[in-house]
Amino acid sequence: MRAAEPQERAEAIDQLHVATPETLQALQIAVTSDSTVRNRVRAVNSLRALAEQEGAQQTVLSILHLAMSDANTSVASRATEVYRELTQQPGPNAGPDANPSPEPESVASE
Repeated sequence: MRAAEPQERAEAIDQLHVATPETLQALQIAVTSDSTVRNRVRAVNSLRALAEQEGAQQTVLSILHLAMSDANTSVASRATEVYRELTQQPGPNAGPDANPSPEPESVASE
């Protein structure tokens, strides 16, 4: 992902939809070294989407951890938010009963 202009780099980030080692490496480079804050935030958002794919979450969390120390507070805040979101989700085997509510929801019939 070597694009010269910020908009071209943004478009390249948007094309990364499959969590391959190459994709994750490209996003790590974008998160840690893109000169445009908007692109670093975009890369964090892309990582969030890729974390859902099998086998990607640990690598995504590692990259997000790097982004959490970004000098720009927008990037660091978004990375922290995504990191917390991903680490607070129930595991893949957790079904709808993983966090049961104390009482069943009632359905109003009018």
